[in-house]
Amino acid sequence: MAKLVVSSPDAADAHHFVDKARLTIGRDPSCDIALVDGAASKTHAVIMTVGLDHVLQDSGSRNGTIVNGTRIVETHVLQNEDVIEIGTSRIVYRNRRASLEADLERTMIYSATVPGLPGMRTGAAPVAVARAVRTRFPLASVRGLAGRHAGADVTLERPLATFGEREVSLAVIRRRPHGYFIAHVAGGKRAKVNDRAIGSEPQELSAGDIIEVAGERLEFLGAN
Repeated sequence: MAKLVVSSPDAADAHHFVDKARLTIGRDPSCDIALVDGAASKTHAVIMTVGLDHVLQDSGSRNGTIVNGTRIVETHVLQNEDVIEIGTSRIVYRNRRASLEADLERTMIYSATVPGLPGMRTGAAPVAVARAVRTRFPLASVRGLAGRHAGADVTLERPLATFGEREVSLAVIRRRPHGYFIAHVAGGKRAKVNDRAIGSEPQELSAGDIIEVAGERLEFLGAN
């Protein structure tokens, strides 16, 4: 099970398991992880369980949420040993399973071109292959039919892309070696795929699927 190791200047180190669908972090004592930190907002950030992933989202905090030295804009899919900074507090995310899955993803991607494995083009150097795999890995895209992305094709370049609005309906599309999956993250109204609301588990997308989320209508075009 994933856990968080919390260090603050004014409190002893604490360990928390990520054992619920939505875990709140902030200065308010009612938060799941209550920080003794004047630089933290009352509800500073949340960690949401989306399928097998844990997604960190800033809650509109005053000072922002930093991961590995970079301020996150909307959401961040946590990886093993990520360091979260909130004010003067430091939170280390530890998840051995996430580390093993990352290794599996790399293995599956490399298996198409690494010497001695199926699909290898002879004569390629291992280092060059590793770089080329990242470039050639097929990326899917969505076409905006209505809403913010209307008339545009959006390539899903990042492992996780968010669509919709946090207060209404927020969904994420997650890239995995075996396909693209959509999941509900926040909001009272769930996104729909082909006029059916998505459930509590991530749903695999197929080319031609129509996604509706918070006034946006998108067509999943599949991998190029």
